[in-house]
Amino acid sequence: MNDLQRAFIHEMGHFIAAELNYKLCNYDRRIDEFKLYLRDNSTILYDGYVRTKNVVISDRFNHEIIANYFGNAVYGCLFESLYRKIDLDQCLCDISIEENLLQNFGNGQDDYYEIFIRLRLVENELKSVFDKWRSYLFDDYFNQLHELKNRNHFKSVFSLDVNDYILKKRYNEYLIDIDKLKLELNEFLEFHKPFFEQFLERLFKIQHDDN
Repeated sequence: MNDLQRAFIHEMGHFIAAELNYKLCNYDRRIDEFKLYLRDNSTILYDGYVRTKNVVISDRFNHEIIANYFGNAVYGCLFESLYRKIDLDQCLCDISIEENLLQNFGNGQDDYYEIFIRLRLVENELKSVFDKWRSYLFDDYFNQLHELKNRNHFKSVFSLDVNDYILKKRYNEYLIDIDKLKLELNEFLEFHKPFFEQFLERLFKIQHDDN
């Protein structure tokens, strides 16, 4: 597997979630920078990030929009897992567990730490919500997306070649052309929007019912 392509798919999941969160909820954390780079001490494995100028640290503590924040955070591993044909917990996992560290080369460890460890520790009022969100994500929503994949829902996205979207290469870093990518994704965003909307609605419902 081309690991640069894998990292591209992962970060594109975050990118798509950010776009749909804006379209559906006016949650404006749209991506301004999309970069891929070689991992430290590696010649073949890549990491990446997507960033927004509108980053607001308090998002993770704002109960009104924390579901949107959660949605952005998990969509990278949802896409990567579907693309790699692996279970979600092989990407969105805790690498402090040795077995996960040995078997996993995905980009989801930071996402896992942020939403299932760090955020859960500081948000005492929402601990049970996070547990229910996790169950819904792993036991229900991922399976729903897997069924969509079997019906070629993601074919147009997973066939995009990272090399077609590299705007600039500097040493072992690749800056992705987000304007070009956004144009290419317009049709898929509309196609996927109702499923992401249902995802958010379920997250909000779980949160509301728990209070």
